[in-house]
Amino acid sequence: MYGGTAKEISSLVSTINKLAHAREECEDEPQLIIVLIDEIDKLVPCRKQVARKNEPLDTVRATAEVLTGIDRLRSAINVVWIFTTNLVDDLDPAFVDRCLLREAIKAPVANCIYELLRAELNTRIQRGEILLDHMAESASSHGLQTTGRIINADAATSDIPLIEIPSLKAAKVHQSATLHTVVQMLQHISTLSMGISARHLRGLLKVSHFQCRVYGRPTLQEALTAFEILVRKEVELSPEQDVSSVMAARDVEDCEDADMELPMGDSQQGNGEDISLPIDVNIYSSDL
Repeated sequence: MYGGTAKEISSLVSTINKLAHAREECEDEPQLIIVLIDEIDKLVPCRKQVARKNEPLDTVRATAEVLTGIDRLRSAINVVWIFTTNLVDDLDPAFVDRCLLREAIKAPVANCIYELLRAELNTRIQRGEILLDHMAESASSHGLQTTGRIINADAATSDIPLIEIPSLKAAKVHQSATLHTVVQMLQHISTLSMGISARHLRGLLKVSHFQCRVYGRPTLQEALTAFEILVRKEVELSPEQDVSSVMAARDVEDCEDADMELPMGDSQQGNGEDISLPIDVNIYSSDL
């Protein structure tokens, strides 16, 4: 941070201030203004730490300008500031004190991971990068998908010409007794992936897809299998370990923070019998 950072911040605050009061002059309702600043720790680092590191004074000036700007716009009730950072401890205490709400965004829970992976995989299916195989046909035969149309949460059908992985809501309504279906395998992987950030999961999915493409376009089962291998390496699980062992390893506190219920009762494993979907043992929260 060198040069005119403080001036640029001052100019930004002035622009926001004009926008915030523009409607008031016209006697209209004030327009909602949301200001999102990513990596705020670069603009408002702890000034004591900056002084110890002998960094340029422009860093301190920029911090002071941000604090002044927030104070200037305090009376503007239609301005909402949103700041993001991964280094909360590096922020200046005066800035943290001005933040009225502080929310820690943790790694996504299993149902969110499912929807994230589902969206990524469906995009690749639509592009023709992943071939549908007997897994999709098995899911279709159990009512999850019909004639190339996807059943959504409201039991309506969409006009997308390609078969896609169904949502969790559709999976709850149309539960399959077959173990190796798309939904069950993706739910299994989603549970294994708990604790991994969404950004890293997308990266792992890309890597697994590149590995599959060595021998041509992969089938959906090949893509999911390759991705599961990478996830297991990431969380250091052996192929013999299953979902129940993952949940047993989770701390109770983490489950409470994620708004999830702990699994009840003993899970069926290793006996060759059909196992129920993860949503039946409350690994997935009930909001989807």
